This record gives sequence, structure tokens and C-alpha cells, in this order.
Amino acid sequence: MAARESSARFGKDVSVGLLGQWTFEPVAPPWVLLAVLGFGAGIAWFQYLRREVYGVKALIMKALFGVKVAIFLVFTILLAGPQWTREAKQERPPRMVVLFDVSESMNSAEGPDQPTAFVKLRDAFLRRLYPLWQDRFQFRFYSFSSQLVSTDVERLREMTNVVGAASDLRGPVMEAISQQGANPPAAILMLTDGNHNWGPEPTSDIFRTEEDTPIPLIAVSTPSFGELRKSLAIHQVTLPSPTFAREPVEIRFQVAASGAENQEGETKMKIEYNSEGDVWEPMENGEASKPFTLLGSTNLASFGTQFPRGGRYRIQLEASAPGVESASVVHEVEVEPGRWKVALFAGVAGWRAGSLTRRIAYVPRYSLQAAISTRGGSWVFLAAGLGEEDRKLEQTHLLSLEGVASEADLYIFSGLSPAQYQLLPAGMIKERVEKGAAVLLVAGEEEPPQPSVLEAMGLSSVFAADFSNAFLSPAAREVSLTEAAAKHRATKSQTLIAAAKSLPVTLQSFGGIQPAPDSEVLIRFLGGEPCLVARTAGLNRSAFVGGSDLWRWQFQPGEESRRLYEAFNALADNLIRWLVAGEEEEKGKPVLILSQSRVPLGKSVDIGVQYAGATDSATASIHLTVTDPNRITTPLFVHSQPGGFFTAEYTPSDAGQYLFSVQDPSIPGATDEAEISVEPFSIETAISGANEDLLKTLAANTKGAWVDADRIADLDGLKQLEPIFEPRVTYRVLTEPLMSAPWFLLILVLLFGIEWFLRRTHDLP
Repeated sequence: MAARESSARFGKDVSVGLLGQWTFEPVAPPWVLLAVLGFGAGIAWFQYLRREVYGVKALIMKALFGVKVAIFLVFTILLAGPQWTREAKQERPPRMVVLFDVSESMNSAEGPDQPTAFVKLRDAFLRRLYPLWQDRFQFRFYSFSSQLVSTDVERLREMTNVVGAASDLRGPVMEAISQQGANPPAAILMLTDGNHNWGPEPTSDIFRTEEDTPIPLIAVSTPSFGELRKSLAIHQVTLPSPTFAREPVEIRFQVAASGAENQEGETKMKIEYNSEGDVWEPMENGEASKPFTLLGSTNLASFGTQFPRGGRYRIQLEASAPGVESASVVHEVEVEPGRWKVALFAGVAGWRAGSLTRRIAYVPRYSLQAAISTRGGSWVFLAAGLGEEDRKLEQTHLLSLEGVASEADLYIFSGLSPAQYQLLPAGMIKERVEKGAAVLLVAGEEEPPQPSVLEAMGLSSVFAADFSNAFLSPAAREVSLTEAAAKHRATKSQTLIAAAKSLPVTLQSFGGIQPAPDSEVLIRFLGGEPCLVARTAGLNRSAFVGGSDLWRWQFQPGEESRRLYEAFNALADNLIRWLVAGEEEEKGKPVLILSQSRVPLGKSVDIGVQYAGATDSATASIHLTVTDPNRITTPLFVHSQPGGFFTAEYTPSDAGQYLFSVQDPSIPGATDEAEISVEPFSIETAISGANEDLLKTLAANTKGAWVDADRIADLDGLKQLEPIFEPRVTYRVLTEPLMSAPWFLLILVLLFGIEWFLRRTHDLP
């Protein structure tokens, strides 16, 4: 009841010296004010002298004279601008700053099913102290670890696991005081486990105001459990996916520091190559080291390197610092021999060549070199995909058709005239085809290549179609999938099959085109002519697309436009990937990324699954499981959607080793595993130990108090804290114009009312 009574008066002004003093701010010179008053008195006197004319008693006229003079006197006073100035006292509740420690050690618990240090302190405050003080203080709530963050009661109620790093006592206290401006708080209430890990040692001088008066520190602490030690950990080792030989590669990783913040350390790298079986050989120039500064609890580090050839590599990383437990990790990676090189020869610049180049150039595993003829007959040479970050087409210095054709894994011929075919480096193309290069021919209204040209390039025996007696004629047709399309990797796609059995598009019919032996017709015109023919002969793969407008499926209007767009993407991507990689193409696989490799009991672990190497149209069926220390395996989630990035959260229930496993059942061998160590104590390390004595000293030097969390309610009755409950008194000068006073307005209305009544009752003008 006393608290309610005291809070009820807060915010009211109490005048000090009720009479105050009067001041004037006239709106006109004094002679004007006198003239107004004299003019009013003159009018009233003139009306009084004419009393015999009106036939009214002298007493009535005297009363009317007095009222008129009073009205003009009031207006004169109003023009004089009188103001009442007085001093007022205001009482406000004292302000208290509440600091909640959310450092890593606050997540420690005495054992399973026991509250963490944070939960214990939070519940003690909200249940046993806050109800007693909420009407007596104006609270400002903050959370702090290495920095200060503003919060409120509702957020504190919802928090279970804190997410801070090492704690800094001095910095957040100084910042909290500075945020109060010119009105310092009556006290600072700090709830912490006493572990101080970051920044300079706090002293009582930081709790003083500019007037050199101490701000009482009220410290409430509870112990954190477990061993405290300095250590390092390495996790989240990442490389580009896929990784290619003979290209610059950056190996990135994170170094988690516990108690080693702001120290100088060293990181080392050693790379070994899997030559055969279980034999690992050191990679040339595969060792490196560099100094490293541990700026906080999580630090990013990297090494640059270049793998000389494709194959399996083992990367050993180590982090160390003086007086700190070092950390090391071994990461294996499969390095691709190189990017798949695609050579595109287009007979004319246009939408078809642009669609092909965009489709190939933006896939990281492809390296595109293109020769596109212009209307004037010259050639424009383009290259893309030569570097991991180079995804845009750029004109390069490839000055010959031979440069485009060299070392290609796939040749694409689109819209070439017979004369343009004659310009191609046939001998070089034939040599590459004999070594296993694939071929894709996209035909249109132009004449087909002559048999002699195909033979010179080594394509007569491997190509999917026979052009010996072919002729071309435009026609509007429909196309349909054949039975072979559902089995072939070039078109095998639920999206494509579901799009439509019959796709209405404008294509070219090709009379006289005959499929080559051992080839498969995947798409036909409804008239029976082959539209897409694929063939595998030994190491060689080839395909013939009979119709340039096939690339315009994605632009068809109408309700089916989205399904046609997806069907075209599936066809184009699968066709090119089959031609380049063949049946042995390695699909993407899910990769596990854990937020930490070592966590305290009770803290949640963030889990990421990156579907590395999958195309945008791939469908990922992600199955994530965890095996706890009791060898019990539990599924965490199952996702079936386009491949990308998946996230989950898991809170271990027991200390020990946990094994996370992710797999894609649709891809044999597409699995990944990661392990964490859950410890029954905080991984945070105290630089200066548990500072319960420090908190007691700071509280004593600032005339505050220290209590254990179990005795937090005792703070309400401590005599040394009685001064902080006193309301904050402020004085201010109040100036009120006379016109704003309600009684002044009442007098004015009353005078006008009397004057009107006297005139009306005696018929006066």
C-alpha cells in the first residue's frame, strides 16, 4: 500500500510560494493602452450624461457606466500582457538500470534438467524482486556480454538460451550510464554469474557521475558450473563447390576462441594428395602458416592455394596461441580435374545464340568459348566460366576459330551455313571427337551440313542423324515425347513429362532426315519427323535438335506458359549435362554445416545443410538424423523441395558425442556427417576467475549491495539501500499568461452578461 501511495504522487507539480510574481509583456506602447481605457471611459460617460434622454434612473446608468469601464479596463489589462511566474516542484520515481549478463557461461547448468545460470537469475528477479519494485522505480533494461543491447521485461521472459560471447563488465556499465544523459540512475542492478572474461578490470570509478557522486551497484550473482579453461576450436571449413584443379582456391574456416580473445596466435595448413589406396603424399607447395589475431569468440581465417590436378585431397588445419589449448581438424575434398569446356559455333548473332550462351555460361562447372558470326561475316569471340567469380560473358582475345575449338568437351553447332562449316577447324574437332568430345547440332531454316563436312570433323559415324538427302521447309507443327524420352537422361524429368504430352509450338519440319543407327528419337513432330535425336557410340555422345524454335518453348504465351518454361529448362539443362558428362556424371550432395564443434549442455546447436553441386532445377530429398551418446538415432527433419539451403535447431539432452548425418536417398552415396562434443560445463574461460569478490568490492565502494540469487528478495529491506528509493525532485519555473487563467475568462463573460442584461431590460442602445 505504501508503494502505491508513494507512486500516486509522482508526476504532480507542487507550487513553491503560491503568490509568485507578476510580469508584463504588453502588445502595444503604454500610451495606446491609456488611450483605449480613456476611449472606453469617454463612451461610458457620454451614455451616462444622456440618462434623461433615455428616461432611465440615475442608479441604473451609474451601474451601466461602471460595467462598461470595467470591460474596457479588462481589455486594457489583456493588452498589457500580465503573466504569473512561480516556481514548481515535481517528484518522479527514481530510475534504475538493470543489466542482465547473457555471456556464454550463463548457459551453464548444474546438471541435466537443471536451470541455467541465466534462467535462475532471470526467474529470481521477475518473480521475487520485480513485483516489489515495479511501482517504485523507472526501469531501463539491458542485456550485455561483449556489448550492451537494450531490451524489456517481455523479451526477458521469453529468453531461454542466451547467445552472447564472453562478458565485459566495464564497457557495458559505462555505456549504460552514458545513455542516461544528464540524469544518472539512482542505482545499477547487475545480474551475473560473476565470470569476467573480456576487457579491462572494472573499478568503482566507472560508477561515478560527473558530480563525482557514486551510483550504487546492486549485484546479484549465482555460480556457473564446470571447469573453466582456455581453448580453441576449428569448424565450418569451406571450399568452392565444386573445386577445380589449376584454379585459385580459398580455404575458409572459423576459429572459435574460449578465453583466448585479443591474443596473438598462429594458423597452419598442410595438404596431402591421395595417390592410391590409403597412401597420402604431401602436395607440392601445400604447407603454409600465418600469424593470427583472435579478435573475439568467433574468428574468420583463410588460406589460398591451388590444386595441381584432380583427385582426393586431405587438408589439415591447426590453430594455436600461447597458453591456450590448440585445435586441429582434417577436411577431405574431391577436386575436379577441370571445368567442362564447351565450344559454341553460331551462324548468326541472335536470340538462339544468346539463349545457348546464357544457359551454359552461368553454370560454374562449364567453361564456355563461343564464336558467333555477325551480319558482315566477321566473328565475335566470347568466353565465360573461366573463373569461379566470372559468371558474365566477356569479350576476350581469342583471335581464331581454332582457339574456340581447342580442348573442348562439347561442340555446339547452331545455324551455320555451308560456307561457315567450311571455315571450322575440322582436323582439331575430329581429334577431340575421337578422344570422347560430344556434339550438339541445332538446325533451323539453313541448309544442313554436307556429308563431306561431317566426315572431315569425324562426325559421320557418331552423329545422331543422317543428312545425305535432307531438305528443310518451315511448317507450324506440334511435338510429342516418345517412349524413349521417359528413360533417357536428356529428358528424364517429372516437370517435362507433366508439362504436356503435346506441346503446341511453331517449329520447322525436316524432310529426309533419318536417325542414325543405335540412336534414340526422344521428341517427334506429330507428322513423324524426328525433332530431337540422341546417340551414344563408345565414348562419343551426340544430339540433333531439328528446329531452332525449340529454344522458344519458354516464351510461349497462355495458361501453359509456366509449365512450358519449366519443360524447356529441364530439357535444355539435362540435354547439355548428358552430352558433357555422360552417364558417369556426379550429382550434387548435401553438406552439413554446424554452428559449433563443442557446446555446453543446454545450448542449442544451429544446423545448416548446403546442397552442394545441385542445379537450380534439382529436387533435394534431405533426411537429417542425430545419434546421441546412448546410440539412439532420431530423425530431425525430412525435406523434399528444390535443392538449396536447409536449417534446423537441436538442443542436446545429455553430455557426450553427437553424430549428425544427412543423406539424399535419391542419390547413391550422397551423405555427409558431422560430430559435436557436448560438455556438462561452459566452454567460456575466465581470465580472472569467478569474480564474486570483485562484485562485493564494487558494491561496497559504491554504497550498494551484493546478494546471492536465492536471497534476492532481501534487497527490498536493506537499510543501506534506502536512499535509492527517494523520489527524484526537480524544480522548474512556470509562467502562465493571465489570459489562460479560467477565472479571468469568467470575469470577462460575467461583465458582458451584466452589460447586456442592463441594456435589454431598460431598452438602451
